[in-house]
Amino acid sequence: MIALLSLPVLAALEILDQNTPGPITRFRLLATMATILVMAYLVFVKQHRLGIQLARANHVLEEASLTDPLTGARNRRFFDASIEADVGQTLRAYADNHDQRIRDLIST
Repeated sequence: MIALLSLPVLAALEILDQNTPGPITRFRLLATMATILVMAYLVFVKQHRLGIQLARANHVLEEASLTDPLTGARNRRFFDASIEADVGQTLRAYADNHDQRIRDLIST
C-alpha cells in the first residue's frame, strides 16, 4: 500500500526534475502511471473477491442462525422471520378466493 501511495509522489518529482532529458521523463511518467493503473485494478479485484467471500460467509451465518445444528430443523428465529410473509400470503389467498387447498397456512 505504501508503494502504491508513493507512486504519485515519484511522478511529481520526475516532472519537477529539470536535469532529466525529456524522453526519459516521459518514459518514467508513463511507467509510473501504468503501474498506478495496474495496482488500482489489482486492489479493485481483491476488494471484489473479498466482497464475494463476505457475502458467502454472511449467508452461511444466516443459515446457521435459522437452523438447529443437531436436527437441521428450522428454529424459532426462522419462524419469527417468515410468519408475517406466510400470513400475508394466506390473507391474500382468502381475499382472492384461491383454491382452498393452497390458501391455508397448515395444509391437511
